[in-house]
Amino acid sequence: METLLKDLRYGVRSLWKRPGFTFIAVLTLALGIGANSAIFSVVNAVLLRPLPYKDADRLALLTRFDPQRPTPSTSSSLPKFNAIRDQSQAFQSIAAVADDTFNLTGRDAPEQIRGARVSGDLFHVLAVKPYLGRSFLPEEDRAGGPRVALLSYGLWRRLFDADTNIVNRAVELDGQSYQVIGVLPADFKFLDETHDVWLPRAFEPSYFASDSINLGATYLRVVGRLKPGVELTQAQSDLGILSERYRQNNPLNSDIAGNSSLMPLQSALVSEVRKSLLVSFAIVAVVLLIACANVTNLLIARSAARRREFAVRTALGATRLQLIRQVLTESLLLSLLGGAGGVLIAYLGIALLRAAKPGAVPRLDEIGVDFRVLGFTVVISVLTGLIFGLAPALQSSETDLNETLKEGGRSGAGDARGNRIRRALVVCEIAMALVVLVCAGLLTRSFLRLRQTSPGVMAYAVAQRTREIGIRMALGAQTLDVMRLVVRNGMTLAVLGVVIGLGGALALTRLLTSLLFEVTATDATTFAMVPVGLLAVALLACYVPARRATKADPLAALRYE
Repeated sequence: METLLKDLRYGVRSLWKRPGFTFIAVLTLALGIGANSAIFSVVNAVLLRPLPYKDADRLALLTRFDPQRPTPSTSSSLPKFNAIRDQSQAFQSIAAVADDTFNLTGRDAPEQIRGARVSGDLFHVLAVKPYLGRSFLPEEDRAGGPRVALLSYGLWRRLFDADTNIVNRAVELDGQSYQVIGVLPADFKFLDETHDVWLPRAFEPSYFASDSINLGATYLRVVGRLKPGVELTQAQSDLGILSERYRQNNPLNSDIAGNSSLMPLQSALVSEVRKSLLVSFAIVAVVLLIACANVTNLLIARSAARRREFAVRTALGATRLQLIRQVLTESLLLSLLGGAGGVLIAYLGIALLRAAKPGAVPRLDEIGVDFRVLGFTVVISVLTGLIFGLAPALQSSETDLNETLKEGGRSGAGDARGNRIRRALVVCEIAMALVVLVCAGLLTRSFLRLRQTSPGVMAYAVAQRTREIGIRMALGAQTLDVMRLVVRNGMTLAVLGVVIGLGGALALTRLLTSLLFEVTATDATTFAMVPVGLLAVALLACYVPARRATKADPLAALRYE
């Protein structure tokens, strides 16, 4: 423990001495980790967290696959619902929901509210108990039954001031009086949709005549709870038999086309966003890899400048393991600081997402930074620190004591191995950045700002060659020749990265085909603009610091560390 504390204190002092380097590294990591934490918070709430119903994995939604439609329909008919309810052996209970709108009158000002007519078993199927009062009775779900209503928690608070005596009071809907029998819980939603009022008798929608309903008009969403021990595949087999029997018994009905199927309720809720979320998660994971490569490159360049420090420590008795541990400690400090900044960025990103209220993202109000998201952030922060810290740690520990001390404290661009690693990392960064930008460009133009991520480290690497450039200038090299050399070296890496990235992008963008609208996976405009943009930024990243170095006083450049 004492050794660890000593390494931590030394690491903090080392990072504190170089605030510019520390700020750039932490900011780079914070952006990468923050993007991953923000997307994971969405994945966690939408894909991983169970629906807020008891034994939600036992709930299934009835769907219908029609050859004439690209996506399955979740609408069913009343005759088919009745047939399944009466004949199926797979369901413990089954219910139907028909969306509707009602005019709430009898108050200061009339208001149109969204509601639903449901079969009486709905809240039994979902295992939801009202916050106040009770749910529907069997006699209330029959033709001519009492007019009763359940209010949503939101409507109860908004229009009735959360009056706990609301039960048994009357409300006026479409000019008719309904008795309030209860208030539903605050967090209750059906398929992530908000309804203000719930009425029984799903067979009485306001928008269909009884003849149309009896001939198979599809307007119901049917949800069922499987019996204990019954798997979805068994229920699907049972449904297939019932559907064929229904088709034979009702040849004139309009709902006999297509094949009926069952889908887990949570899968039905997220089916339209699952792939886009996973693609987004993959994209930000690559962004984090780019950030790791950036920081690795910065650390390798910094390690080259610290060669004499490591040599002195080795001369004083430090072992290779101690040097590796020290550099890894500094890397973990950077990554944890980046993780802390990433949490703040994740909070900001989630706030912006909620403010935007994208209709395609379900369970939006459940998205947040919880313990699972914090745990994920800590894990990726530690892994990130190990990933980008390992190569610099190994390089720093391989110090040639005699050669380094002979240099008299002068450090150049680093040894040959370090330079090879840095060049390889630059190529990988540009390749990954191009893949990300092409994918993002196909999905949304706003991601084009990511092109600034990779060349930042290229500019730093060029700046690290200030002493080398100073030596060349002192020996009489012409400014134009030096500029051409530096830019050629940098652009060679950039072009190589672009070529590799284009190959990867052509392979991976085919996975995005189903997410694109009126844009092909090989869109020529995107595949042309992104490489040109990357190369332009890479050119600036090489040119600006190189020109600055050639304008510097050669003596000052020779003293540059």
